[in-house]
Amino acid sequence: MVSMFEGGFLNDRMVQISIYAAIVFFAVAHPETFKFVDGLLGVGKDKGNLLLIHTVVFAVLMYFGTKMIFDPVLRGLVDGFRSGPKAKRPVRPAGRKATPAKRPAGRAPSRKR
Repeated sequence: MVSMFEGGFLNDRMVQISIYAAIVFFAVAHPETFKFVDGLLGVGKDKGNLLLIHTVVFAVLMYFGTKMIFDPVLRGLVDGFRSGPKAKRPVRPAGRKATPAKRPAGRAPSRKR
């Protein structure tokens, strides 16, 4: 079965942004949101100004939401699905210290005579 994230349609950047834009648009363009903002700002009968306010809010939410929230969260999700389950590190017995890694011996510097 092909995963949605690994080689699937959700791996396409345009699809990801489109889904995010649809969610943000649903919240910003909802009639209840318009009523709330109209009551808060008191725009009144001039609905053009209210539409302009919602347009600016949508643009700001798209920009900052994509850069600050959407990209980091989706990158973590996609990377998690690609890498699979994390391998557990071996447990060191109690009371034993980790030994430092030994450096390979190299050639000694040559002496010029």
